Amino acid sequence: MAIGRIPEPGTGIPESIIAAKGDILTGTANDTPAVLSVGTNGHTLVADSAETTGLKWAAPAAAPFVGVLLTKSANQSISNSTATAISFNGETYDTNAFHDNSSNNTRITIPSGQDGYYLVFGNCGWGLNATGRREFSLRKNGSTPALADGGTGPTSGAYVSNIFSIVVNLAAADYIELFGFQTTGGAFDVESTTSLGTTFGVVKLG
Repeated sequence: MAIGRIPEPGTGIPESIIAAKGDILTGTANDTPAVLSVGTNGHTLVADSAETTGLKWAAPAAAPFVGVLLTKSANQSISNSTATAISFNGETYDTNAFHDNSSNNTRITIPSGQDGYYLVFGNCGWGLNATGRREFSLRKNGSTPALADGGTGPTSGAYVSNIFSIVVNLAAADYIELFGFQTTGGAFDVESTTSLGTTFGVVKLG
C-alpha cells in the first residue's frame, strides 16, 4: 500500500483467516489464498503438487548410507621390507561403485558427487611368525606420506592384526589404498580369513 492511501473496503487478507498457532498463509490458485495448518513437531515443509496448496508437512528424509567394505578370498604374499598395496576381490557392500574386484582392485575410489569426510577403516591380518614387525599404511592417490600408519612387533604363537580407523577428507576421483609391510626376513602373508582377516572400507560421514 502506498503511503497516504486508504485501502478500498473489502480488499486485503483478513486477520481472521489465521485460526491457530503455526498456520501458514499460502495459496491454492491465482488470487486464491489459503491456510496450511502447522505440521507434526520435527516435520519439515516440502513441495508436493498433489496437495491442494502445493505444500505438505513431512518427516525429513534419512540420509542414504554410502560406503564400501572390501574382503579377500585368498592370502597375499608380501615381500620382506617392501611396502605392498593389498588387493581385494570381494565386497561385503558397495553402495556407489567405489571398487572394482578385477581392475585396480587395490583401490577405493571416490565416485562423482560423493566428495566429503569419510571414516576409513580396516585391518591387516598377518599369519604366524615370531620375527620382525608387521606394519600398514594408507596412501591417497598413490603418494606418501601416509594418511595413517602403524605397526606392531611379532607375538609368538599368535596372529597379529593391524586394526585402524581415521577420518579423511576425500574428493571425487581420489583413491586410497592399504599397504602392508613386514620384516620377517622373507615373504610373509596377509591373511584372508585367519583371525580378523584383512579388510578395508570407507563410510561417508558428510
